[in-house]
Amino acid sequence: MEFKNVFVTAKLLGADDFRQGVIINVDPLIIRGQSGEEYECEGEPVIVVNPPETCIGCGLPLGGLCGRCESNLEALKKAMNVNGIELTYISFNK
Repeated sequence: MEFKNVFVTAKLLGADDFRQGVIINVDPLIIRGQSGEEYECEGEPVIVVNPPETCIGCGLPLGGLCGRCESNLEALKKAMNVNGIELTYISFNK
């Protein structure tokens, strides 16, 4: 399989465990989960038929606001607060 940005289930490299996420690199196979964590995997990934909705931050099928984009938004919020600007938003992940 050579599809980037496709939501799959894949076996973790060197482990008897699996993760779901978007393929961000094909060789080596690396997927990014909804939490924003990246996992190196092995074997043939399986496409998930009903992937999560598209993240409004990065456009990948990782849910309403994936963990990585929410983390970036939190960093922006802190930087703005330091300069006296308040950023308020509702988290999709809580």
